[in-house]
Amino acid sequence: LLGIALLASSFLDLFSVSTSASYFSPMLGSLLSIIGFQGIMFALMTKTFAVEDKFIQTGMPDYARGFTFEEGLVIGFVLFAIGTILGLYTLLFSNLHGTFLVKFGIVSSTIIIISIQALFSAFFLSMLGIRRNGEHN
Repeated sequence: LLGIALLASSFLDLFSVSTSASYFSPMLGSLLSIIGFQGIMFALMTKTFAVEDKFIQTGMPDYARGFTFEEGLVIGFVLFAIGTILGLYTLLFSNLHGTFLVKFGIVSSTIIIISIQALFSAFFLSMLGIRRNGEHN
């Protein structure tokens, strides 16, 4: 959440800071957002694996149980489209102003990275949920 807050604040120019800090803030926000998303996906994949292989007896949380492979793909593709559109907007309308180009470029690349991670996570989580031959609940 801190990474998303940093990205949003630098994207919307909520704080007026020096030029060097205006480059650092979106990069740090991007880093924290990607690490946070990876942490959430790792926890979800670990929990799914533990439940499916019966290492733990408690079931999946409600938010994870109703999440389907197709929903993961839709979320990933929508985020990818948003990041791509934002990136193209940056290239076409920035007139190569340094700060504008860096801020929008970092935000769009972060969205694209998270979208690709969401797509791969949807594939992997669906693979973890496949029953093996001869197994029944």
